[in-house]
Amino acid sequence: MTNQAFKVGLLGLLSVSAAACFSDDASGGISISPSKVTVVAGGNPVIFTATVGVNAGRITWALNGVGTLAAQGDSAVAYTPPPAVSASTSAVLTATLASTGDKSTANIEIDPPDGGMPSAADNSLQISPASGSVYAGSAAIEFSAVLAASTGAVTWSLVGPGSLSFASPLIARYAPPLSVDVDATAVLTAHLSAPPRDASANILVRRAVGNLVVNVGTPPGIGLSPNINISGPNGFVRAIYASETLSGLAVGSYSAAANPQLVTGAIVSTFYLPGIAGSPASITPGRTAAIDVVYTARAGSGHLWVGDSGARRLRGYGGGQLATSGAVAAELAIDSLQSGFGTSAALGANGDIWVLVDAFAVGRYPSARQGAGGTPDVVLGIGAQGGFLDFAQGLAFDGSGNLWLTSNAPPGLPFGRRILKFRAAKLQASDPNPFPDVTLRGSSSWYPTTLAFDRFGNLWAADFINDRLVKFSPSQLVADGAPTPSTIISNVGPGNPLSLPYEIAIDADGNLWAANSADEHPADLVMYSATQAAAGGSPNPAIRISRPSLRLARGLAFDASGGLWMGIPGGVARFSRSQLSSGGAPTPQILVQDSALVLPRTLVFSPPPPSIPLYR
Repeated sequence: MTNQAFKVGLLGLLSVSAAACFSDDASGGISISPSKVTVVAGGNPVIFTATVGVNAGRITWALNGVGTLAAQGDSAVAYTPPPAVSASTSAVLTATLASTGDKSTANIEIDPPDGGMPSAADNSLQISPASGSVYAGSAAIEFSAVLAASTGAVTWSLVGPGSLSFASPLIARYAPPLSVDVDATAVLTAHLSAPPRDASANILVRRAVGNLVVNVGTPPGIGLSPNINISGPNGFVRAIYASETLSGLAVGSYSAAANPQLVTGAIVSTFYLPGIAGSPASITPGRTAAIDVVYTARAGSGHLWVGDSGARRLRGYGGGQLATSGAVAAELAIDSLQSGFGTSAALGANGDIWVLVDAFAVGRYPSARQGAGGTPDVVLGIGAQGGFLDFAQGLAFDGSGNLWLTSNAPPGLPFGRRILKFRAAKLQASDPNPFPDVTLRGSSSWYPTTLAFDRFGNLWAADFINDRLVKFSPSQLVADGAPTPSTIISNVGPGNPLSLPYEIAIDADGNLWAANSADEHPADLVMYSATQAAAGGSPNPAIRISRPSLRLARGLAFDASGGLWMGIPGGVARFSRSQLSSGGAPTPQILVQDSALVLPRTLVFSPPPPSIPLYR
């Protein structure tokens, strides 16, 4: 073989990967380049690259035959021929895509060195290092020509992506391209003039990618199903639902976003918040970054809060404490020294509990501080007669987080009896006398007590003195005035089902419930179906429940299973959904007692059941 033929042949062998073609048996998801190659025993390594889809996952390599393999990044492998073979032989290289099982193969022919080709013992020209690996877009790497007893000149050539520069005739600097779509191979060749020899080095040009580990932590045994979105460069978006490693990501910044999760139990629901650490994460070539997403229950969540005006405190009970009848001690408590504390309460934004501090002020206990006691972080009202919040009563939030309450000044005082709205923006800082954004006035004889919003945004109020329930449509809630209620439910005789109605609540089916407080109806509950509530008039209630054993019962709150809870002196009682549907005078299914409770007046589930039209 002539020297020229040797040079051409050796260059062709070592640069086969630069003329890549796909294997005939590739199964769509993966292919190997080169698919066929002939090498010489004792010769230099040959790099094979696998082409797969974006973020296709891990690749495994296997060799059937002589030689050895060494991994070169995520999607390439270096095959080193054996030191010697007695005759031409073959090997088969297989790449497998772990996620799908797709395979691709490459055929390798190994020849013994003949008289015209240099063997491993011919070291008149070598390149150091014999191979290299570099990321696209990174700094140049150097290769040196190493001569043994030769005075010939050395020249260089490159086949494949990238470019060369020279620090000296014996040192070549290889600069990779700025980017590659898939891992590629370049072949750098040093040519010695005398004796005529060539030596080559394979250079793996790796796509500039890294990995991202997303660690997801959830409390065990609660059935929480995370939904986390990872976003990154070039429109990358991936939804994940458990801990996962995202491999082969383009370099850049990646961020995680996760929504709170509501887990519904038999009695209480619990709101879980995602805590995200490590976001945004910077992905760099060949490195693995991490983002941690850990879900924890929002403070105060998963409890029934009871406003106890007798003991001037809020007490929180967990679902396990409410599952069966018996004596318990509250898991959480918020104490106050204010007279009139806890006669009404409602759940606001982010799990905050708003409560009547007294008849002239409302206060906010943020979720983070619930159970720690102390004072409210926001207080509206002067705490004495003469402000806009004179003689405040029932609290309720609309779907936009605005606070509504009733204010019933005694006759002769200037403000009279009203329903007031305070915009959500006004609830962020204390104000001794906040000006209402909307004031609804009625006749001089009306007396609105508790409030409730239905799923259509209508505001219902119990008109205590006039024995009726009134509704204002959303269009009537945008400006001051004295609108005529859009719907009125009033008494029908005989029987007068509404007798000084004080408490109202709306269940998951849209039915309207009211509790009477008159002496002749000391404990009656009445329910108007959603159809009756929409029509108004003077219908007979769809359900009547007598509560002779629950005198002084106050507060109405529906739980996650449709049961209805109310406060009684020294405890709370529950009627099941089936008991509510049959009427009569049922005995409460569950009666929970707490020796520290004196006079419960208001009940609030945090958070409300998902089907109940209350603000979350």
